[in-house]
Amino acid sequence: MKKIGYENLYNRREEYKINELHGDVCLLTAGVSIQTDRVEIEIVGWCKDRSSYSIDYRVIEGDIADVAVWNKLAELLDERWKRPNGLDVPIRIMAIDSGYNALRVFAFCLQSYPYRVVPVKGLKKLKMVFSAPKTVEIIRAKKRIGKVRLFGVGISYLRSELNSWLRLEKDENGVAPPCYCHFPQYAEHYFRGLTAKQKLCERIGPLECRIFARAAASIAGLDILRPERLEQIGGIVTVKGMPDGIEVGRIN
Repeated sequence: MKKIGYENLYNRREEYKINELHGDVCLLTAGVSIQTDRVEIEIVGWCKDRSSYSIDYRVIEGDIADVAVWNKLAELLDERWKRPNGLDVPIRIMAIDSGYNALRVFAFCLQSYPYRVVPVKGLKKLKMVFSAPKTVEIIRAKKRIGKVRLFGVGISYLRSELNSWLRLEKDENGVAPPCYCHFPQYAEHYFRGLTAKQKLCERIGPLECRIFARAAASIAGLDILRPERLEQIGGIVTVKGMPDGIEVGRIN
């Protein structure tokens, strides 16, 4: 597939403010990429036609062995974004890559609400958004400390889907088609990362975060709930076993 030039995405940025919700956004998800010296997060708002608005892209600097880094990530889950109708919208599902330092990721997911923060693992040969989760036992110092549900994510499948969505253009009247990706005034390096050709051993934050945020949206029900249902609930997407008003735990 022909490489997407980042310049087109950079030049078509829109004037909406970072951390501002468009009225069509039905739910928020977050995709998290774990690097050796930082954590990168993209918060994405999804609409009933699977178009999306990038709400914010954040970087938490610091050694991921440092508890403070994970506590800052937990604080993000306490945040709420306000829709134009006044509804406070939380992040419904945060998907965290477990490809690097999986035990630390699992521990964070375990100490957060398990249906709201999920570990994911990229699977190149998986021909779907995500596979049925597998239960992983977490063992530390030969002691079982709990278990989490690990979701396989079709990274090649989602990369191909993302490429097709990034190629979409608005019509002559400025109307965006379904699956169109909206972006605020991000710096150029974000779009370079989003469109970069990924090598086998390379971890590219913007690309990974967007793919995992997309997987989180599908886990939350974006691909199976009827458009009118998504529009009706306007941010309150209920996943079986995931109640509202949950508190996110801190790492001790």
